[in-house]
Amino acid sequence: MTFKHILFLYLALLVMSAHAQNCDSVLVPDIWTSNSPFCTVDTIVFADSSVTSQGNIISQNWSFGDNQTSVVQHPSHVYNLPGNYTVSLIVQTDSGCSDTTSINIEVNPKPKAAFATNTDFCLSLPSVFFDLSTIQLGSISQWHWDFGDGRTFDLPMGYNFYSSPGLYDASLQVTSDKGCSDSSHLTINVRALPNISFSYEDTCLNQETVFNNTSSISHGNISTWGWHFGDGSQSVDKNPTHMYSNGSGYIVSLSAISDQGCKDSIAKSLIIPSTFPTADFSFDSNRVTLNQNTEFLNRSTNASFFTWILQPDSITYTTTDLNLEFKDTGLYNLNLIAIDENGCKDEKSNAFSPKSSSRGVPNAFSPNGDGENDVLFVQGGPFKEIDFVVYDRWGQQIFNAQNQGAGWDGKFNGREMPTGVYTYILKTLDFSDNERLNSGDINLLR
Repeated sequence: MTFKHILFLYLALLVMSAHAQNCDSVLVPDIWTSNSPFCTVDTIVFADSSVTSQGNIISQNWSFGDNQTSVVQHPSHVYNLPGNYTVSLIVQTDSGCSDTTSINIEVNPKPKAAFATNTDFCLSLPSVFFDLSTIQLGSISQWHWDFGDGRTFDLPMGYNFYSSPGLYDASLQVTSDKGCSDSSHLTINVRALPNISFSYEDTCLNQETVFNNTSSISHGNISTWGWHFGDGSQSVDKNPTHMYSNGSGYIVSLSAISDQGCKDSIAKSLIIPSTFPTADFSFDSNRVTLNQNTEFLNRSTNASFFTWILQPDSITYTTTDLNLEFKDTGLYNLNLIAIDENGCKDEKSNAFSPKSSSRGVPNAFSPNGDGENDVLFVQGGPFKEIDFVVYDRWGQQIFNAQNQGAGWDGKFNGREMPTGVYTYILKTLDFSDNERLNSGDINLLR
């Protein structure tokens, strides 16, 4: 080798040494990563944080230690297996400088979150959540349940009581002893429960007790009803009636099933009194006469309160017995309601038609001005029509009246008639359109 060649080689080495020293001073490679812990399956973000004081960095070559590479400036990477990995970065500038840096990372196994529970159930039933999570290495150290209704729980087994029907997003987050976590979700369908309620009325022996079903449901419909009346009888009607034949205490229950299969029930106590009022009254139907008092005697038993109702005018009386005087003919109906102290009641009714009172003319009167029997009237009635005619002994008509308020004062044409026997004819038409004809003698006395 000649001196010339030796000198050229020396100068080249000097240039290379100077270039290397210059690159070290202008290029500082560096790697930034997302915060640890690093877990399998998670995406780990790497960033080139290298700096150069001369020129620009024009390339990056990453090696993730698992035979996977990247030339992206800020790559992300997923490790499928746990272990220790060396991540290296080679950067190069447009001035020809390049450098390498590396970091060591530990990738821990990520747990696989899973849980089991009843995902479709009726409100008011408790919900138990079972952890089924697994992990390849290490152990699960933390559990966080979120039941989707604002309630949380931090033990391996979850327990919740939902207060309202609806759909809920329940989740479980588990964390390993290395800080790696995973979550799992299930949709919980809480079905509405029937809200059962009822009332009853007329709890009396040998009478229909009416049950009023006031149940409701917030979602869906109630499709099935079941009544148990406490005496062995049952019904599937929504609003049934039932007659108890024995006085006693009973437990009445009502159950309901929704169209989603949710069931609830309620029970109430009911007391049927052992006694029952019997309404009854008596009167002499043959003596119900217009303008005369008629007595209706109350024969009811086991009763304390009474109501009489007279039809057709719906007149009400609250006395024990009843006395009535009828002014008009026609068909009447008298109804007696007998009520005991428990509110149980019985009724009795009778229909009748008042008869006209004995109609006719007195056989004597004395028109002497003493204020007694001075005028001769037609008695009885009332009548719709009358025709009252008086004759003397020779057959001459001396008086005629077309209404019951007109009477004979013993005069004819203003002249007092003498003492003696007179004859009358009386035609009447009552308010039932019954027509009758009467005749007889009248003694005029002075």
